[in-house]
Amino acid sequence: SWDNAYFTRFSALTEPYWSMTAYLLAYWAYLSSCLPDSLDWGKAAFLALSTFMPHLILSLLLLDIERLRPLALSHGIDITISRCKI
Repeated sequence: SWDNAYFTRFSALTEPYWSMTAYLLAYWAYLSSCLPDSLDWGKAAFLALSTFMPHLILSLLLLDIERLRPLALSHGIDITISRCKI
């Protein structure tokens, strides 16, 4: 269909830009940090993600906690999370 063809062309055109953006952000985070001389792309990418989008990291953490809550309850651990307004 037209929508599928448009999406395919749009994805093919924009994917290199997103890849380059991710590469540059990770490399910039690596250069601005005190990481060792050998470049670890995994650490650099996590550093960039936690620097530029900390809310995403926290959201993923909260989803993991919510997913594992029944397991914790079965072992007698009750996890409660509340937001504090500062």
